Amino acid sequence: MITRRLILFTRYPVPGSTKTRLIPALGPEGAADLQRQMTEHTMKTGRSVAGEQVELQVRFEGADPGSMVQWLGEDLLYAPQGEGDLGERMRRAFNSSFGEGFEKVLVAGTDCPSMGPGDVLEAFDLLENNPLVLGPATDGGYYLIGMCSDSPSWIYDLIFSGIPWGTARVFNSTMNVLAETGLDVGLLDEKADVDEPEDLVHWEGEIRAKGEGRRAEADLSISVIIPTFNEGKRIEELLGWLKTADVEIIVADGGSTDRTVALCDLAGIKTVRSSGGRAVQMNAGASAASGNVLLFLHADTRLPEGFEDRVKDIILGGSSAGAFLFGTDSEKASMNVIENGAHFRSYRLGIVFGDQAIFATREAFYRAGAYPLQPIMEDYELWKRLGRVGKRSIIPLPAITSARKWHQHGVWRTTLVNQAVMWLYLLGVNPERLARWYKNKLRIER
Repeated sequence: MITRRLILFTRYPVPGSTKTRLIPALGPEGAADLQRQMTEHTMKTGRSVAGEQVELQVRFEGADPGSMVQWLGEDLLYAPQGEGDLGERMRRAFNSSFGEGFEKVLVAGTDCPSMGPGDVLEAFDLLENNPLVLGPATDGGYYLIGMCSDSPSWIYDLIFSGIPWGTARVFNSTMNVLAETGLDVGLLDEKADVDEPEDLVHWEGEIRAKGEGRRAEADLSISVIIPTFNEGKRIEELLGWLKTADVEIIVADGGSTDRTVALCDLAGIKTVRSSGGRAVQMNAGASAASGNVLLFLHADTRLPEGFEDRVKDIILGGSSAGAFLFGTDSEKASMNVIENGAHFRSYRLGIVFGDQAIFATREAFYRAGAYPLQPIMEDYELWKRLGRVGKRSIIPLPAITSARKWHQHGVWRTTLVNQAVMWLYLLGVNPERLARWYKNKLRIER
């Protein structure tokens, strides 16, 4: 008879209702996809320990049993988590399991990618001499809790009631109330949960270490991510050129109403749809990318021939991020002056913008917190943050951007407005206010 049960708590990956704290970085679809991947990753751990001595059960939210079976398979036992806060749902899971005759029960979430079979087996072993076992998380919560059927009944009210769930005080609050009882608690090693954008580096690191869904670290595969909004007039030419390069191409569309998405579909290009806003779009594209190097390219910008090799040379040389020089397709002398000024800005001031095709290793990108969700200067802010997590380099070749904006609004007028935005931002003016001012000055609708 099996006397041990491992219960995994998870939620069906519905965009907008799962991993909501990661939506600013990944978008609703990207956050839901990460929930799916992390759950499937944890199920591999559960299945590896299940068998003659351990039964595996999945307690779920956000779906019906049929949807869960279709998603995770028929070999698992399913039960809804039920109503109430996390404490009430865990109490219900333990009571139900002990009522079915199990002697040792563990409850774990799917947010801790480094929890492995050894941790689960160690937790069961700790229950041989302790009525309670906890796996502390670095964010102040815990990723696993275990109890025995003969644990004192009064422990339920202590550990499942009055705890500030969802805060950084969960583990300490639990330990404090237990300390007053003198009850022995078995502790596992502390591990990182993935709840906030800055936690994504733990997921990426675990996936690379286990070789699941990602290529080896030495593989410098490149994903080119193109944010679009009504770029039907130029996207076809760009995609045709990029398809000759050895890169993955992902278009992150922000709600185009023209033929942009249809043209991408015809070209066989992976398209990710998200809410509008360049930062949101690029983060959504990054989440869908499979490359170990992420390159963000504006739809009106062209890269130099052989750009893939130059990017790889930079990364192999020890940099974790980089960008190209700024150039345009205009032959006007005034634009040459502007290009030279941009070179000075990049080299001397360390200020780089998105039309310079910023790229970074996946790890550096997520360690930097991905693109900040602000309506303007998000590219500069990312570049600044990338400098805090590793070395950055400028490739001494220009990424050629269309001069259409300068021609449409006037070369010097456009340049003065751009310079004003940059310096006002550096002086601390609110990005939302700056974005409104910028659009008004250049009469930009979006």
